[in-house]
Amino acid sequence: MKLSNLLTLNLIKVGLEGDNKEKVLEEMVDLFEKDGRISSKEEFYHKILEREAAGTTGMGRGVAIPHGKSEVVKELSFAMGISKKGVDFDSRDNRPVQIFFMIADFVGRSSGYLDLLSQISTLIRKEEFRKEILKVENKDEVIDVIKKYEQ
Repeated sequence: MKLSNLLTLNLIKVGLEGDNKEKVLEEMVDLFEKDGRISSKEEFYHKILEREAAGTTGMGRGVAIPHGKSEVVKELSFAMGISKKGVDFDSRDNRPVQIFFMIADFVGRSSGYLDLLSQISTLIRKEEFRKEILKVENKDEVIDVIKKYEQ
């Protein structure tokens, strides 16, 4: 499974508008709803907030990987958002987050979930990837940068 094969243009937002954690999370959940990946925006948003309350998904280095499992998720999916200004996300390193990967999974055990999380984690450890992704101007460029750096 390659990240670039799972990520569609409909699941990317360059220029997130939210100025706080909740607004950004809602924007990201909107991507799943508009693409038909979830059957209830409210239910999935609640699951994402519930997960954040258990501990931040702000990984540091300007990256967050919010994720949630819910019955309203139709298939394992992930979305990506970029905030040019950065958002306070209670990250482990206290830095603002600019790069967001949101994972949506159905309840139960998904065979691809851990693989997806592992691939994203490997990608975000690459400083060159993080620098390059923050320079993109459009969705197509996001896919190109991911293809360049993915395993």
